[in-house]
Amino acid sequence: MQVPTTFAALAFAAALLAPLRSAGPAAAPAIAWAASLAAAKERAEAEQKPLFIAINMDGERANDTLADEVYRDKAIVALAATTVNVVASTGQHGKAECPRFGAVTCAQHQDVEVKVRHGVLNVTSGPVVAPQHVFLHPDGKVLLSVPYEVRAGELEWCFHEAWRRVDPAYSGKPSARAQKPGRLVIEGVAASSEAAPVTRARALELIKELRKGTGQHHELLYELARADEPEARDELRQFLRQGPQMGADGTIGRDWRPPLLRWLGDVGPASSAELIVDFVGSGEVQLRHEAIVALEQLAAPEALGELMQQLRKEKEPRVRAALLRAIGACGAKDSKARGALVKAAKDKDAGLRRAALLALGWLEPHEQSDGALAAGFAAADPSERAAAALGMALSRAPRWIAVLEPVAGAPATPAELQATAALCLEVLRGAPYARLAAELTRVADDGVARGRHFGK
Repeated sequence: MQVPTTFAALAFAAALLAPLRSAGPAAAPAIAWAASLAAAKERAEAEQKPLFIAINMDGERANDTLADEVYRDKAIVALAATTVNVVASTGQHGKAECPRFGAVTCAQHQDVEVKVRHGVLNVTSGPVVAPQHVFLHPDGKVLLSVPYEVRAGELEWCFHEAWRRVDPAYSGKPSARAQKPGRLVIEGVAASSEAAPVTRARALELIKELRKGTGQHHELLYELARADEPEARDELRQFLRQGPQMGADGTIGRDWRPPLLRWLGDVGPASSAELIVDFVGSGEVQLRHEAIVALEQLAAPEALGELMQQLRKEKEPRVRAALLRAIGACGAKDSKARGALVKAAKDKDAGLRRAALLALGWLEPHEQSDGALAAGFAAADPSERAAAALGMALSRAPRWIAVLEPVAGAPATPAELQATAALCLEVLRGAPYARLAAELTRVADDGVARGRHFGK
């Protein structure tokens, strides 16, 4: 069987398949899910196609959005028409064909969940990360995965990347919206989680407990921060606007807002950005620093305007550096963001140059940003060279391997830079971003942890 390798061919394939599917609304496209994991694996191997696994559970907004919208997106359906696909879910949605996913019964996607849990995620008990999307090679090895929520453009990128890793001759072209997921895991999976998303029912229960004032206030808020519900955001917004707590004697107590902002960046849903952006211009250095780092972790495009505006007036050097990194993450496709970072990579302040070089790694490939990274890596300052190397690693672009390899093994290169280059090569070859955490902190001279991408 000849595999379609252009987007037009993918769309045509989807058009042919669409009338055969009956899931959801009559006019809505849908992914054709295989009835069992074993059958899907057999077909993927026989046809030499990637195997796409969607792990999706009930009662949480990110899972619901994926089931209702992303899995019915025309481009995603077209791409899925070229792969073999299974959906794993424990939910019971109907007696015959599943109304949530279509094409399979609930008993079938429940059986797939059991097989995926044990055979792919290697989890014997406890929760698994959901939503999560995994792509397998036809031989069964994990190609890549993305834990938690993923946008349609990010999932589109994953389909193309999976095909590139299966077929070196693949020539499919991603659309303009395609973007590499920030939580991408190469050749691995996020099997279990202590910070799973909070269901709507649990979120409403938490809000009731908070309003009773029965204690454990902060523990409840931290759990609520994982909920993607408007009521949860309203509750968190009220807390964040209160300011530092006052003691009974009138003294100012601990300010819980900075750690909560950090937590939102670490584990909060994408919609948390609407809460966090209010603090980008806060008068308190720590508060706005944490808010800016949280937005970097969320890679929230809607926050880019506020970040760019704050950059023009920010005076604190370490906050300016954090702004540059956030602008890179939030403005991955934006030409103004790219221009600001390329300019900052030549700033007279060495700390800002390093921050800009790190941030350039988040951007979509472009000759300007690539040129700035190459120039930074050729600089005289070893710390600047290290920052450029880290930016290359963050890009996960294989083209940088040939640039870093000679430095990683060059005896004349300073030992510290050799070590940095070696770490970056590990990540470019598939190691998780967590390998870079300590080196990023050292080179950027920024102690604010970024657990979303660089945690264990």
